[in-house]
Amino acid sequence: MFRASELVEQMNLLFEDNGIKQVVKDESKFASFIGYLAALVPGLGRERFMTRFSTIMANTLYWGTSYHTRTAVSRLVTMCHEYTHWKDFQRVGYLRCWLMYALPQGLAVFGFLGFFDPWLFLFFLFILPWPSPGRAWMELRGYSTNMWVKHQLGYTVNEKSVEHYCDYFTTGLYYWMFPFKGYIKRRLLENLEAIKADKHDIHSIEDLSKVFSK
Repeated sequence: MFRASELVEQMNLLFEDNGIKQVVKDESKFASFIGYLAALVPGLGRERFMTRFSTIMANTLYWGTSYHTRTAVSRLVTMCHEYTHWKDFQRVGYLRCWLMYALPQGLAVFGFLGFFDPWLFLFFLFILPWPSPGRAWMELRGYSTNMWVKHQLGYTVNEKSVEHYCDYFTTGLYYWMFPFKGYIKRRLLENLEAIKADKHDIHSIEDLSKVFSK
């Protein structure tokens, strides 16, 4: 626990060096607004979004209100996970990343054009839980980072751990973003083996390794 607390402080410095702010969601009007939109998403809802989920947008990490009661290990894992997303933003581009994350469900907004042409109401079908390969790609990297952190801290990370992470992809927690459990499990297991062999391709880990080596 003491080691994790030290690493959280080092992560705070890494965030500051990169201009990443940290805000608890109930202290942000913007996050509160997003929370009302989350209330429309089956399996998520406003309360879960505001309390459990942490979200990085642009250069701000919005913590769920459970931040106040989280352990140092939990905070550390989340910070590293979100840093991986932020690093991908820098590498791939914000617009491209957010399109990857939002599609196909984001196309549903064009359904409002149906008031001008009824055929366009069909866009509302995109609100259904269609698979989102882009979102799955980003979260595979995020949750693989979780496994890397746990491995670095000396926790046992195995197939049972991977089963737990699979639920984020195949249930309503992320709106059934990629409900093909066999594929997700295989990719996570491959990433876990690469992590243990120090042959991963997650760019954020280069920075995180420097934090963990201090």
